[in-house]
Amino acid sequence: MIKEFNKVALSFHAHPDDAEAWNAGVLKLLKDKGYKIVIATLTAGQMGGCDMSAEETALIREAEARKAAAVLDAEYYCLGATDGYLFDGEEIRKKATSLIRKVKAGIIFTHLANDYHPDHRAAEHRGISSYNCFS
Repeated sequence: MIKEFNKVALSFHAHPDDAEAWNAGVLKLLKDKGYKIVIATLTAGQMGGCDMSAEETALIREAEARKAAAVLDAEYYCLGATDGYLFDGEEIRKKATSLIRKVKAGIIFTHLANDYHPDHRAAEHRGISSYNCFS
């Protein structure tokens, strides 16, 4: 029996703007080929600002991520982990696995396992492990 491939591409990253920086072009090409596009960040990027509070930064960065996703008519999800303190734990594992099951991703894009940023490495591990729970 041949298993049908889901035409859903999930861009699964640590922070808002990671998807745009690493694979927006590929997501656009896939969208043009009829794929549903889903972008998920594990954090709202609250540590990415210099002159405002973490809460203010998170609101701005999450709003920017939603606008960027809208350009591709993509769904956007933020899983609510803390930027700068991302690690594999029960809560984030359950959220990631639940999201992957919900969207039924056929393709997952994420960070490289040897990325320079510890949050990126944690996101890669979480994405791959959660996908293995799904498939």
